[in-house]
Amino acid sequence: MPKSLKPPIKSSSYGTKIPIKKNVRKPAVLGKKQPIKYIHVVSSMPVSPSKLWLIWSWIRSLIMPCVWLWRSKWGVLYLALVLSSILLLPSESARLSTRSQRYESGPGQINAVPHRSIGLVFGAGVLPNGTPTEYLKHRVETAVDLYKAGIVDKLLMSGDNSTKHYDEPTVMKNYAIKLGVDPAKILIDYAGYSTYDSCYRALKVFHVTSAAVITQGYHLPRATLTCSQLGIDAIGVTAKKTGRDWTVSYLLREHISTAKAYMQLMMSPPSTVTTISTSEK
Repeated sequence: MPKSLKPPIKSSSYGTKIPIKKNVRKPAVLGKKQPIKYIHVVSSMPVSPSKLWLIWSWIRSLIMPCVWLWRSKWGVLYLALVLSSILLLPSESARLSTRSQRYESGPGQINAVPHRSIGLVFGAGVLPNGTPTEYLKHRVETAVDLYKAGIVDKLLMSGDNSTKHYDEPTVMKNYAIKLGVDPAKILIDYAGYSTYDSCYRALKVFHVTSAAVITQGYHLPRATLTCSQLGIDAIGVTAKKTGRDWTVSYLLREHISTAKAYMQLMMSPPSTVTTISTSEK
């Protein structure tokens, strides 16, 4: 085949189109070429080599001294410090970088929250009887207070609806309606499987550019940071609380999740789901 007639092979960071010839009979007409079929091979992690090398270099610079000092007591101590820094530094960085963007929702404090077009509420679990958990109730109640105060114009309920028997967004919507919100002012995101997914889809699917994210205090820095870094003009509002709004297990998980969030933001992967379903329009 002449060079000019060869089928193009297109490449991208998300995969490579590879020409595949099928095992078929030779053409009856002499000189007639068999068509070339294409399959799309998707790469498992669409990250540029330069970003991967940067991440690996950072990890190696922390771990290599442990190898050198492994046989001494200082090696174990250094390893403990490295692991602690990997878990704690991202959380502290998120807390410090978003401190001017976070607001309280207590009595007399809610009026200090600046206006945003959307109140983004993250899912926090549904009980077996179909009612929201205590944490989720507090998030929705705070969002409703912001709506009634005119601080946000609409609410976006983003949660998990991965099965027909578990539907966080609908439970959130029904509770907000019960508290007096106009149903026409509530948007539903049925694929908010994680904080990153909720923020990414708010921007890319629902075209949100200005939002107040509402969640508990331990989760607020990561949620605010993620939305802001993805391109949303975001502020964070702490959900109302009747007592302690955190547990030790939640804090430990949050440290790990914040480190993961920084990795996601560095790699900028797409959300789990970006298709707009009929219920989202």
